[in-house]
Amino acid sequence: MSRSAEMPMLNAHEAMGRGRAVRATVPRSQLANLGVRPVSFDLVTILRDSDLGRIKELIPLRYGRMLHSPLDFLRGAVVLQANDFCAETSTTIDVQLCGDALLTNFGLYDSAEGRSVFDINDFDETTSGPFEWDVKRFVSSVVVAARGSNINERQQDAVAEQAAATYRRSMAKFANETASSIWNARIDVGDNFSELRRYFTDDSGEKISDVITDIKSSSDAKSYLKVIKQTSTGPQIANSPPLLVPLNYLENTTTSASLRIALRHLMSSYLQTLSAERQLMLSQFVAVDAARKVVGIGSVGRHCYVVLLAGRNTNDLLLIQLKEQTQSAFDVARQRVSDLSPGERVIRGQRIMQATPDMLVGWCESSEIEGGLKQFSVRQLFDNKSSVDVTKLDASTLISYVKLCAWVLARSHARSGKALEIKGYLGESAKFDEAIAAYSVAFAKRNEHDFEQLKLAAKSRHITVAEG
Repeated sequence: MSRSAEMPMLNAHEAMGRGRAVRATVPRSQLANLGVRPVSFDLVTILRDSDLGRIKELIPLRYGRMLHSPLDFLRGAVVLQANDFCAETSTTIDVQLCGDALLTNFGLYDSAEGRSVFDINDFDETTSGPFEWDVKRFVSSVVVAARGSNINERQQDAVAEQAAATYRRSMAKFANETASSIWNARIDVGDNFSELRRYFTDDSGEKISDVITDIKSSSDAKSYLKVIKQTSTGPQIANSPPLLVPLNYLENTTTSASLRIALRHLMSSYLQTLSAERQLMLSQFVAVDAARKVVGIGSVGRHCYVVLLAGRNTNDLLLIQLKEQTQSAFDVARQRVSDLSPGERVIRGQRIMQATPDMLVGWCESSEIEGGLKQFSVRQLFDNKSSVDVTKLDASTLISYVKLCAWVLARSHARSGKALEIKGYLGESAKFDEAIAAYSVAFAKRNEHDFEQLKLAAKSRHITVAEG
């Protein structure tokens, strides 16, 4: 094939020029501006609308979890910030968004090879959109966490600017790397944390090493033993209502029976989304139990089930989680419908953004569950997934940890192929950093106001709250 007939090579100068040109319509300083909410804005109505399709008896639990703290409220109220973004001036540089790139959604999990890796680990809201939406939500969560740790305002500004600056500098480095290098970039956490030290100063690396050690010690692998019980008839899922309820314990026996049938069909459909060798692996397991599960904060009330699979013996077990997915809050806010089903949207987004996805992620759908057609993403329930309690970090350690997460976010965005354009838009000055920091501090205060409004709604019984 002649050179003229081949696909043209990417021109770095032109790509960066396109990014710089965006500044003419969206100056970096404009990113500091919060979206103006309409006079008709009603927080409770918006949140209630997002309850549509949830399991009714679990909705009070959702609000109970959101009212634990402003950070938990932020986690459960993504719909509010998504609506705010649509009222703000945004760039036209679209990437695969995480959609929920909160500081709390970064952490460790085991790769298929059994290595502990650090990455983003929540993709329920993933979709395509302006790159800065992820950055804004990420840095906003950093400020909310800092305020929850009683870190003073000067330090809040500093950690917010460091977060944005690390994203900008990391993106500049990725823009100079090959596509294959970007897609192979990952933080594989070895015993001596050598991978971390490649990206940070010795001081930052040491602080992050301490944090990672704490995360590893709190790994959810320890919870595995609490979920499974061995009985005379074999392994079963332990009953722990309302968070984990085996189908046998559901009050409505008709619902329990229909769920068993639906889950059997869902698992069969899910297998078709896996590669042939992974289908072969799972063919060596049989389903022995299933349960309804409550997960997260924003997902509370969505249909979520756990299927226990047994292999050669009672110690050869797998737990597979099927989690209902709906439209991304960002697509809903933009009144846009994805070409992909919600379950496939989540998994495809995860495979794009995450350097080492769970080898068993997939998707499926069912119309056999109460409420009509439902879409699910599927993953292993326990793959040593764990994260840090960011509210317990002091200012200097928080900055070091935030830098690690900002690098991961930049790497995940660079995988969409827009690193050069983003670099061109961001430039080399601190204008982007300062704008994002100003936005995030302002949004953190708005988030606290919204949190107080929800507390008032609970007090006046406009919403029902339950603990758990």
